[in-house]
Amino acid sequence: MSKKSTVKKTTVPTMFTKNPPPTTTTTDKETDKEDKSKNNRLIPWVEKYRPKKVSDVAYQDEVVAVLTKCLAGSDFPNLLFYGPPGTGKTSTILAAAHELFGPQLFRDRVMELNSSDERGINVIREKVKKFAQFSVITTRSDGMYCPPFKLIILDECDSMTKAAQAALRRTMERESKTTRFCLICNYISRIIDPITSRCAKFRFKPLKDNIIEERLQAICNKENVQYEPEAITELGKCTDGDMRKAVTFLQSVARFRTNKLITVADVHEITGIISESVIESLYQVCHSGSYEKLATTVKNVLLEGYAAHQLLLQLHDYILGQMALGNEQKAIIFEKAAIVDGCLLDGADEYLQMMNFLCTLSSDDYSDYDAQEQQQQQIQTEPLVFTRRPQSTQVAIGSSAIFYCSSSSSPITWFKNDVPLGTGSKHMITNQYLQILNIDENDEAIYDCTIRNALEMKTASANLTVLYAPRFVPLPDTYRVGLKNLSIELHCRVRGNPKPTITWHKSHINIRSSHRMHLLDNNQILRINQLRNDDAGLYTCNAENSLRRISAATDVRVQEPIPPLFSRRMSNLTTYDSASVELECTATGDPQPKIEWFRDSFPIHYSIQYILKDDGSLLLPHVTANQSGYYTCQASNYAGREIHSFWVSVVNDNQITDELIDRLVQQASVEVNRAVAETIRHLQDRRRPRTPGDLMSLMKFPKPLQLTLAKTEDIFERSLDLVHRYVDNITFASEYSKSEVRPLDFRPDHYLTARQLERLALVAGCVVHQLNSHCNEKCLAYRTADGTCNNFKNPFWGASLTALTRWLHAQYENGFNTPRGWNDSKLYNGYKLPSAREVSSRLIATKTITPDPAFSHMLMQWGQFQDHDMSLTVQATSNTRFSDSLRCLSSCSYEPPCYPIRVPDDDHLRQERGSCLEFVRSAAICLSGETSFLHLPYRREQINSLTSFFDASNVYGSTVQDAWDLRERSSGKGLLRVHSTSQYPKGLLPFSTDTPVDCQRDRQASQIGCFLAGDHRVNEQVALIAVHTIWVRQHNRFAKKLSLLNSNWTDEQVYQETRKIIEAQLQIITYKHWLPFIIGDEGMNMLGSYKGYNRNVNPTISNVFATAAFRFGHSLINPVFYRLNSSLEPIPEGNLLLRDAFFSPWRVKEQGGIDPLLRGMFGVPAKIKLPQQILNVELTERLFHVTRAISLDLAAANIQRSRDHGLQSYTAWRKFCNLTSNDINDFDDLRYDISDEQTRNTLRDVYKHVDNIDVWVGGILEDNLPGAKVGPTFRCLILKQFKALRDGDRYWYEKSGIFTRQQINSLEKTSLAKVICENGDHIERIPKNVFLNAIYPRDYVSCSHIEDIDLEPWRGCCNQNMAGSNAVCNIPAILSYDPFPNYEPSRTSTNTRQKREIVEQEVIEDEIITKDDQLELEKLRQQVDDVLKKFATFDKRLTTGTHCYDQNTRKLHKNGTKWHVHKCLVCQCKDATSLCEIVC
Repeated sequence: MSKKSTVKKTTVPTMFTKNPPPTTTTTDKETDKEDKSKNNRLIPWVEKYRPKKVSDVAYQDEVVAVLTKCLAGSDFPNLLFYGPPGTGKTSTILAAAHELFGPQLFRDRVMELNSSDERGINVIREKVKKFAQFSVITTRSDGMYCPPFKLIILDECDSMTKAAQAALRRTMERESKTTRFCLICNYISRIIDPITSRCAKFRFKPLKDNIIEERLQAICNKENVQYEPEAITELGKCTDGDMRKAVTFLQSVARFRTNKLITVADVHEITGIISESVIESLYQVCHSGSYEKLATTVKNVLLEGYAAHQLLLQLHDYILGQMALGNEQKAIIFEKAAIVDGCLLDGADEYLQMMNFLCTLSSDDYSDYDAQEQQQQQIQTEPLVFTRRPQSTQVAIGSSAIFYCSSSSSPITWFKNDVPLGTGSKHMITNQYLQILNIDENDEAIYDCTIRNALEMKTASANLTVLYAPRFVPLPDTYRVGLKNLSIELHCRVRGNPKPTITWHKSHINIRSSHRMHLLDNNQILRINQLRNDDAGLYTCNAENSLRRISAATDVRVQEPIPPLFSRRMSNLTTYDSASVELECTATGDPQPKIEWFRDSFPIHYSIQYILKDDGSLLLPHVTANQSGYYTCQASNYAGREIHSFWVSVVNDNQITDELIDRLVQQASVEVNRAVAETIRHLQDRRRPRTPGDLMSLMKFPKPLQLTLAKTEDIFERSLDLVHRYVDNITFASEYSKSEVRPLDFRPDHYLTARQLERLALVAGCVVHQLNSHCNEKCLAYRTADGTCNNFKNPFWGASLTALTRWLHAQYENGFNTPRGWNDSKLYNGYKLPSAREVSSRLIATKTITPDPAFSHMLMQWGQFQDHDMSLTVQATSNTRFSDSLRCLSSCSYEPPCYPIRVPDDDHLRQERGSCLEFVRSAAICLSGETSFLHLPYRREQINSLTSFFDASNVYGSTVQDAWDLRERSSGKGLLRVHSTSQYPKGLLPFSTDTPVDCQRDRQASQIGCFLAGDHRVNEQVALIAVHTIWVRQHNRFAKKLSLLNSNWTDEQVYQETRKIIEAQLQIITYKHWLPFIIGDEGMNMLGSYKGYNRNVNPTISNVFATAAFRFGHSLINPVFYRLNSSLEPIPEGNLLLRDAFFSPWRVKEQGGIDPLLRGMFGVPAKIKLPQQILNVELTERLFHVTRAISLDLAAANIQRSRDHGLQSYTAWRKFCNLTSNDINDFDDLRYDISDEQTRNTLRDVYKHVDNIDVWVGGILEDNLPGAKVGPTFRCLILKQFKALRDGDRYWYEKSGIFTRQQINSLEKTSLAKVICENGDHIERIPKNVFLNAIYPRDYVSCSHIEDIDLEPWRGCCNQNMAGSNAVCNIPAILSYDPFPNYEPSRTSTNTRQKREIVEQEVIEDEIITKDDQLELEKLRQQVDDVLKKFATFDKRLTTGTHCYDQNTRKLHKNGTKWHVHKCLVCQCKDATSLCEIVC
């Protein structure tokens, strides 16, 4: 045993320091002892002795040198530290961060995360991304330089998922101006290449034993620990270069042996090291020949508590040093050790595994190994000789290369850049040669031909050089704009072999390097300094090698710099304590101005309290009284500087005064207008790919008039929310975690008096939008375009841009505007409402579909077409939050107008697409007539943008402006606009130029834009486009005939009379041909016959009908849209997956027109709704699918929308319909209408309480009634609505005076089949009833055999309809003023100035610019495999009891047979029924 070491040094050791700190005095020592006795005993020595400066870090010289330069002012790169644990990686970057930012800014500037705990993509999206977006300043409070970026340290980042790493890579790119990243890992191979390529990589080497021993001795001396030198040596050996582990073990053993000498035995006790005597005795027992003795010894060793893994490692080291064992013996033993080690890691029994290993060690099979080895060495080996060596070669790309190599003394092995090659599709290898096929750039390498024997190895090498012509990577810019007196760089990146020669020309003059023009990077970059006006022109880059010459030109334009100019200014602001305030300061200029903020003339240090946004605005998330002051925004670029100053006052008084109300309404107006402008800017940004949420927003974004109404409501509700937050002093938190308590529900009348509520509504502008009637009772002949004046007593019943009506009062969570489920802590009948996504995935979605044997897909399509004639609830005015303009997609919190759909933790979408799906609340209308300031608070009511009536508004529009835009104004024949071509002489729909764009363009497929129709959802899917097209053609066909019959009719009368006929035809088809199949014969009997117009019936569309009941049709949709030729076989372009049919109008124009789509509707069965087959997954998983983006879920959206609209539960609507004789108390009480037990059990598991079931879910899950497509609840609601639409319509076709008896008799001949025949392009045969499933050709008839309506009864009629100046009542009556006085539909953009009357003559103006936009929808995949030229369609009906009939191929499929309808849809014949499953 060595003598005790009592040497006490005066240094303060650190784990990785080079030099000890200076000597301390006696007083310092005494102070240290006092501190140690108090606080330092509780500090882990690992933290206590970390290096405080980068210069103190020892033995990592390369890293220290780089960081030292960075600290001196050089740029700071992204860093990647990798190497074994305990080598100083984290300590080094923390020391650097402390030096960079100082103690004051360290907390605000540095984020440290351990990626092994926070490894998912949500951490990157929520924590890292949010922290990286903050802007910072370049000075510290101590006056020292501070770099203008933050630092994010991700420790153990090799534990991050691939998805998280990909998200991190995007954040690193996007936030490179404001953030640097330091990634720390043990294994660099687990980091994806895109990240490693963006970082400066440094390997940390394991520390040597003597280095560790020195540090441990220094710590012992400082901590007054007594030790044996051998103990410290042993501690260094057993930690394998891990300083952290060594220091931790030292502290542990010091606590274990307090005030006593640390010995080697103590080290072994703490570290778990087994003494050498135990290992040696165990090895000797292995060779004793006694199994029993070995078993007893192993058992005793394990009972001592030694770990089997540690025992195995030490046996490995011991055996390695045994010279008596040969190399092959050791190899066999260590192979067994590796197997045993793997088993131990998998949890195998330690005793059995150690016996397995030691029995191998005790085997006698190795007794003659030494003799064999000696004999082997004496064997004479034949010399290695190449009979032919490979020769270097050059080949052109796309050709083949052969390397010949052979040897008579050894087999041949080939290597490519030291990597072994094997035979495959790319390489052919024989004993004579290596052949490389289809050469590409990656094949350029060194190829080694290798031969070997037991004693030596020889290699013959050859180079393969791949020759290819020059090409640009990427293509140079077509044009560049530079600023005068600044620099510009033109890039011409070229690849090729031989290396291309690059030259530059301007106007055919060769460019050489000069004092202003520099050629860099082998002429690939042309930099022009101090730009002048004469530098403008065409610059051509030429690249040439022996194979080819290419060139590309860039047009350079020189502009004068523009000094800063403020586009948005702030006025003096008074706000309240804890409010969220955004100080706006947006400036334009070229170069882009730099924004700086000052308070009371001092620069503002950006932090959590002061957040600088990308647009230059300054956000104060939780303003306090001490933040009051004189704020100055300075915008500067090299062309000039501009400042703008104003006062900010923060008050604590929460008294509600008229002045406060006015100020809060003004703040609400600013927030709403800002969010709307941000949404419009986002949707019009063509530089980024569209998301499915963008497609939904564009399809449902309010038009100018709708926007005006909806914005007023948003300002009104936002003002009420600000009042609530002001009174309760609630801050504007950007996120609500699950553990946080949300603001309590509130009612406005709890905070404001009736007079104050009225004042708030006035200031917000609600009263300006009250309805005023302009009806003239002489207007009897024709409808108004907007549906007003249908009922003279109630002129706005059924009109467009009015609120949906309610049959049961709204059930909002706070009583007036928040949806069910808005507050996470709110319980319904003792339970939380389930996520809409959970309901969809567990109860609604299906991959398996069954074709309907009775009805065609046209049944579904006609329902959608008629739905678009009755209702459209547009989206809220913004898809960004009013409070902070954060996009709804980027947050999962409920913050108006965002109401995202939460994705359950166990849902597969969570890993793929995040924790929520984007969802924005519907737009509402301000003061829709339900408000009572004296009794109840205002309840939110949603806008219906369409007329409620069956008036063909989907053909003619629902406003005067829409109707005017759709008319052909040049011919004077009462026609509608069409786009005629030689291919489609009857015309396609006109292209949209004057209205908001609501479809996406796939630039890779076509440049065709969007179609225009009466309903702007026309482009939603291609089959809908086809139906719209035939009715526009039908109008023009009849208008031309009526003009010939009545030459004296004006253009207006031709248009109006034709419109009346089209309306009547749609009413007849819907009520007499389509509706009976939906509600059944019993339902039609309940509907009854027409008894005449009843002015007391309100025809307005009900909220529950539009939001729930009439969405039953989603259960009929097929996952594939068929496109069939005249023989009902797929056209060459193939059928379409539903995801590929969305927003693709170009497919109509360029892939066969409307005929294939029409045949695909009446020639293919609909999907039948079964208990476990509700909506196909194309609707629940891939709605509006875009590559790499989050698709939507239609079922979840239906559920979320019903909650958003405040619809009462399913059981409440059953009571409304008198369907329940007794109360529904349990899920089994629904067994008569939801007969499937599994469905009821799942309902119970999801909803917990029967009264929590959403109305759409309960209605869609009900069994269909006999002869119907809906259950009892939806039948009740549909029947009530259809009866009101018929009986409350003054222009119903059967009403006396609308048509003559002869005209009605002619109209009764209407059939959708004839409409299709007459208006298709070349449809000649068709089923008489296109809603029924028909077998081709048996059930098809010639179009000439179907009777058309006769227009002869209209000859010479109806002249009295145009008598007088008020015959056509098309004056809009919705608003009391014109919100768009300068609106001109012929322009490509619409400039509107919204006017709002403010109390005390205060006017707030806001300009909204609406422009046409073209969506860009990436193709997901090749639509149809080239191999599948023709596709089968769905089975039509059974022809035998044991087979399924395939209509297209005229074949019978036996039970059990499978066949492909599409590469993503497989059908199987089972029990004479076709079952189809989506497999993609």
